[in-house]
This record gives sequence, structure tokens and C-alpha cells, in this order.
Amino acid sequence: MKYEIPTPRTGDSILPDLVEMLTDLTSDWDRGLGGPIGAKTRLVAALGFDSVDDVQVAIAIEEQFQRRKLPFEKLLMVDGR
Repeated sequence: MKYEIPTPRTGDSILPDLVEMLTDLTSDWDRGLGGPIGAKTRLVAALGFDSVDDVQVAIAIEEQFQRRKLPFEKLLMVDGR
């Protein structure tokens, strides 16, 4: 039996999925964002995320990409923020 090894996805290839996920999550929020969500959108500053929202995003990412125990402190934080 031959098993296929999945090709690792790059940041550019997962960005549309992440943008769609964040757009869906925030679709009923009054976020006052001046444009669409994109790669440079800040979760807290632009979207008003709090710790509960961070957990929801983490769970959604794990489910979407079928990965567990991702280093979310590295994915969601820059310089400890």
C-alpha cells in the first residue's frame, strides 16, 4: 500500500483559508475595520480580539489544518504581544 506524504503548505497557501476563517468568525462583529481582513490585520488592535477569541481561533486553525499542539504563542504573538 502506497501512502502519500502531504506537501507542506506555505504561509501564502494558507492565507486565504485563514482570512476566510477570521472573516467568518468576525462577520457579525462591529469591528470598524477600514477594509478586508488580510495578512497584516492585527487580531487585537484591528479586530478587538480578547483571550477567548484567541482560543477560538486556535481551535479553528487546529481543526482546519488537522494539526494539534501548534505553537500558538509563536503564531499569534510578536514580541510577547
